[in-house]
Amino acid sequence: MKIYFIEKDFNNSKYLNAYFSENRNVKIINSDLESLMKKYDVECIACGSDSFGLMKSDYDKEILDLYGKNVQDKIQKFIIDNYNAEQPITTSFIIEIDGTDKCLIHTPPTRLQEKIIDERVVYQCMRTTLLLAKRNRIQSIVIPMFGLYKGQLEPQRIARLMRQAYDQIDNKVTEINWEYANKIRFDI
Repeated sequence: MKIYFIEKDFNNSKYLNAYFSENRNVKIINSDLESLMKKYDVECIACGSDSFGLMKSDYDKEILDLYGKNVQDKIQKFIIDNYNAEQPITTSFIIEIDGTDKCLIHTPPTRLQEKIIDERVVYQCMRTTLLLAKRNRIQSIVIPMFGLYKGQLEPQRIARLMRQAYDQIDNKVTEINWEYANKIRFDI
């Protein structure tokens, strides 16, 4: 799977470069979503608004500007129908974007758009997004830095946690034991 990390601010994305630069299946893009989607043939967009699908961040607004408000309506309908109107943080679901050949994976890092207290949610957001993409045989995906702006987490920590999640998904596990479980540690 080809991953396009999107972050407009070079000072933030340099940390993604530090953790992913050697990976040929990962590209770090410093641009807006529309420019990225025009330049690259990307199949899926990851979105991390909040548990209610209230798309308020700049990145969320870019998705709505590009694909229409019906994307938010579809996300919220899915949340109402499947999560009793509140999607648990770090869970993921996938919807098709009407009128396109694109899909969107919704993975909220916060209940509302608020400061993140436990930064391990970044790991879980990245992990559940990649698991769902893999399960749906997605070939290419745009992923933002979960928890960066509204979550108020440090970009270096976000990049490290996203890399840990990437490595966990990339790892071919054949047995679960304490040795394996203890390999995934967070220095929080």
